[in-house]
Amino acid sequence: MKKIFIAGLVGVLAFSCSPIKKSLVLKTEDSVTEIAIRIVKEGKSDEFMETRKNFIAILKQQDGVLADREFQSFYALPKPDERDVFIGMTDYETYKTVGKVQGKIGVVSKFLKFNKNMDLKAYVFVQQTEGPKFNLKTLASGSGEILEVGVRKVKPGMESQFNEYRKKFVELLSSYEGVKESYELKVVGGKDIDGLSVGMTVYKTKEAFMKLAEPIMKEEITQKYFSTFDVVASQFSFSTTNQ
Repeated sequence: MKKIFIAGLVGVLAFSCSPIKKSLVLKTEDSVTEIAIRIVKEGKSDEFMETRKNFIAILKQQDGVLADREFQSFYALPKPDERDVFIGMTDYETYKTVGKVQGKIGVVSKFLKFNKNMDLKAYVFVQQTEGPKFNLKTLASGSGEILEVGVRKVKPGMESQFNEYRKKFVELLSSYEGVKESYELKVVGGKDIDGLSVGMTVYKTKEAFMKLAEPIMKEEITQKYFSTFDVVASQFSFSTTNQ
């Protein structure tokens, strides 16, 4: 009994300590967005859905939680996922809100039950640096719209090349029909975040994305860009419910 209590306490403390690094935060008064790319454990689909619903329900009730969205991945790079992958995103009022929310026992207890049914592919907190004003409530919410979420680990010593080629790649990507908007976000917290950066693109339809996927990968600038980082998670997804 004592071991169970200690294990549970360790889990609570690990979750309740804020994962945000204040030194990385761009503006302390601005909101931060949590991105959790979750792989459903084999045979745990029903449990995942139920415990996620219970966790998100209490999360949304907390002061400072501005929005929460769920996306289901249907395609991934560099190779397809072997299990179902869902992307959960939450907007918090400021970086301080995260620690306060994750310190609530009610939130923690629901999270620990949810956590048993998933593995994390990536877990980050971000603030926007480029692109049109980011609004999680309306992100890729139009009929048929597709959201690409790319979590990249920049290769050591290639930071300047990464940024140079990334900007050229985004410019090229934006020239294709069916590309709606792109965002760049700075990682300010999370798990194993050294060298990580996040980019997002919204496509008008799945067909629009599939049409450009092959030709853009053959472009020289694309190949130069991809040579500067390793893919942690590259998911193509559509909006879904978490209730």
